[in-house]
Amino acid sequence: MFWSSPVDSALHRLKQSVRAPLRVVLWDGREVALSEDPRVTMRLKRTRAVAAFANPSLLSLAEAYI
Repeated sequence: MFWSSPVDSALHRLKQSVRAPLRVVLWDGREVALSEDPRVTMRLKRTRAVAAFANPSLLSLAEAYI
């Protein structure tokens, strides 16, 4: 994890702490599924949106969505 980018680190922490039927697709095509059977796909078009996942809260996720 030491050599990982901040984005990779944030997504790893999110996957470890959240179980939701969600798939996150990054701007570069990488995908991270937060469950075995994701029903919702969230596409992040900019790196700035990933900041909401560093310390996720309902407010930060809503702001990233908007």
